Amino acid sequence: LRPALARLGIDGPAFTSIFQGATRWQTFVGLSVCANMFGDVGLALASVAMVAIIPLVNVFSVAVLAHYAAPEKQSGRAIVMTLVRNPLIWACAIGLLVNVTHLPLPKLWHEVADALSRSSLAIGLLVTGAGLHLEGLLRPSASAAIGVVFKLVLMPALALVLAVWFGLSGDSLAIVAICSAVPTSSSAYVLARQMGGDAPLLAQIITLQTILAAITMPIAIALVA
Repeated sequence: LRPALARLGIDGPAFTSIFQGATRWQTFVGLSVCANMFGDVGLALASVAMVAIIPLVNVFSVAVLAHYAAPEKQSGRAIVMTLVRNPLIWACAIGLLVNVTHLPLPKLWHEVADALSRSSLAIGLLVTGAGLHLEGLLRPSASAAIGVVFKLVLMPALALVLAVWFGLSGDSLAIVAICSAVPTSSSAYVLARQMGGDAPLLAQIITLQTILAAITMPIAIALVA
């Protein structure tokens, strides 16, 4: 879609913001909805989705930003260091390592992690709300509208078609609907600021998606419920 969007006057940095807005996901919203609707099973399935989505989407986002947004071509080392410094990727990698190696952890660590996890959802949602830029709602740009449609309409539609094709049904299909219909991650704004993306546009996309997802998410879930 890059050539088509370029013909609409969307430059490289704006394209990266649309890309991040269309592909990243708001983890805390997804986990919260899955936990409330399906309990521990929903939370577990959403966590599996986290491990699959977060590393891939971070790699893709950094690569697109390095190619289209940076005023100067980023070296391979700079791109790798950006990925290495990402705490979400570290969390996934450490969790996978502990899981695969069956590393025994002290009971105290489990209790501390459990307490942190119970508070992190609420804190994450508060941070998401506090970071919204409501001034962008008055005159949303065409680029922001494209980012909203891609994430809240096309992404759930594509995900659900693939899920049905792979034979998913019931709660698993609903989890796919939830995880694909959530708004984009607020952490995308930080990455855009760091790597030369169109941060104001991305702030507008995040704000619009977060508000409109309250309407589109129930519709996506209802389609498979």
